[in-house]
Amino acid sequence: MKITNFQRTMLVFLASFLTLFFIFNFQEIFASISGSVETEQEKNERLTAQFRQMYGYSSHPEMVMQAMAPTPHSLPVAQSVTSQDELYIPKLGVKVPIIVGSSPDSRRILDELQRGVVLYPGSAAPGTNGTSVIIGHSSSTIPNKFGRVFAGLGKLNNGDVVVLNHAGREYTYTVNTKMTGSVDNIAQAGVSGDLILGTCWPIGTDKERILVTASLVR
Repeated sequence: MKITNFQRTMLVFLASFLTLFFIFNFQEIFASISGSVETEQEKNERLTAQFRQMYGYSSHPEMVMQAMAPTPHSLPVAQSVTSQDELYIPKLGVKVPIIVGSSPDSRRILDELQRGVVLYPGSAAPGTNGTSVIIGHSSSTIPNKFGRVFAGLGKLNNGDVVVLNHAGREYTYTVNTKMTGSVDNIAQAGVSGDLILGTCWPIGTDKERILVTASLVR
């Protein structure tokens, strides 16, 4: 089909218009694209805030002084700790080091997850008043020995045993509940327990989260 001069002129006009539109609206377009890319990060940060509010020191003011009090073993707040602490889940055959999280910053947490599971920054230490929140990978794009350590959380059921070795003592928990859902749904659910294990779900995605709650037995 032969293109007329008028059609050719209109095509040039439309191409020029689209080019100019992109140039003059580049920042808005880029911001819009960035916003959609960062949505999951923003949701993670919101869940972080919820965790700290529900399970962190803000819920237990008496723990702030305890945490900040100088002791012979005190460590800088900004330093994450690779301790001799371990998490053991007999049913899954999982035994993994516990890293004491240093910051709720998502990049810092991702780095710490390369070395084990993370005791969420600000959550209670095992055996103390409050909730201990421990997170780990169910899958990871960065190959490492702990990249799938929590891939089996979905197999845990009521009554299954979780053992924490912390500060030279052993704490035994039994599983109470298991919940999967979006970040928003979980943040609004007010999940509680002496121990919460969490990871991304389903395996290989970060669309949702799975949380397993457990009660301290001894």
